[in-house]
Amino acid sequence: MDGLRAGQLVVYAVADGMGGHEGGDVASYLAIKGLEEAVTNKERYLEKEYIETNSPRLYKEFFKESNEKILSAKEDTARLKEMGTTLTAAFIYDERVVIGHVGDSRAYLIKDNKMEQITRDHSLVNELLRSGELNNYEAENHPQKNVLTNALGISGDIQVDIYNYDFSDETVLLLCSDGLTSHLYDEEILTIIKRHNSIENAAKRLVKSSYEAGGFDNITVCLIAPKELSEIFRGEIK
Repeated sequence: MDGLRAGQLVVYAVADGMGGHEGGDVASYLAIKGLEEAVTNKERYLEKEYIETNSPRLYKEFFKESNEKILSAKEDTARLKEMGTTLTAAFIYDERVVIGHVGDSRAYLIKDNKMEQITRDHSLVNELLRSGELNNYEAENHPQKNVLTNALGISGDIQVDIYNYDFSDETVLLLCSDGLTSHLYDEEILTIIKRHNSIENAAKRLVKSSYEAGGFDNITVCLIAPKELSEIFRGEIK
């Protein structure tokens, strides 16, 4: 899947909008558009030395500009006043990946046949889960499961989580909306990915499997790998 490019930096992103059908569509579009414009406007700074010495500030600026684009649109259009969106983005430079994150879309890192959730859900249920007020079963069935505690387009003060990882030839990165993870367990997601030779086919199968499991919400999947899955998971179950 192609990313936005500026110099040697490649950017992949997933945004899951909220605020009704129209509001959600507009918010998610503006989040991605704002991110693209922010990266392009700072292209002259995107050299390896600058990126390494200014992280995470640089990436938080990208998110801030994207957020401001949504807030500006809300002021201009009354019917969009409830819109907002998640935004999870991967900034890949050489063999490093920086993840920027707001909301409850997720980023996973797959390496050595293990899948690790990188991001922390900015949701009411996750906060209750972390505090011990809910167990895993209660969290999965909570009526306010989709209530976010942090999202773009809500206020000018957003919390952006930043994560920094190695991104080698044996690594797979998954960005997805909660439409995928609400209906498939992590083990099921990993098994599906390992059973496919290409990221395109694996991504399509993930979306289809989520719908078959009862998914009806927006299901967005972005798989990133430096080479074909068949080379990364040689000898694994097919």
